[in-house]
Amino acid sequence: MIHPAIVGGEMVFMTRMGISTQSRAAWSVAGPEVKALCADMIATGFTPVFEFTSPENRVVLAYEVSQLTLLAIRHLRTGAYMPHAELEAVAIRHGVPIVAQFDSVEDVHRFWTDAQALEGVEGYVIAFEDGHRLKICPSSEFLEPGAA
Repeated sequence: MIHPAIVGGEMVFMTRMGISTQSRAAWSVAGPEVKALCADMIATGFTPVFEFTSPENRVVLAYEVSQLTLLAIRHLRTGAYMPHAELEAVAIRHGVPIVAQFDSVEDVHRFWTDAQALEGVEGYVIAFEDGHRLKICPSSEFLEPGAA
């Protein structure tokens, strides 16, 4: 995950480890639309969070092109996440790719089974109404919900 910050009066990208090889690589591929979105959000008290995918930055899947995808926008003071509809409006206004959103899950066990069978995807991030987020990945090493 990549997020912008103002350091020494200049905008930079950072990871949780600070300014890193990955954040510098993300900055080098960020277009003016991404940088404008970041500047606008910081000026209004928010921090956008992006996923950086690149052929040189393989984590799970191999990607053909480098890209930043908007995942979330958080309020700097409260930490509250911007609702997805507003997030989508910001992404559209700036012409920035945004993470796909899916409907609520009615049958957790069916969702879990289907997610475990997926191939060629990194997984899902489940966003709860209280702001908690959980990533699940297709893998046989994870237990079913309720098993332990």
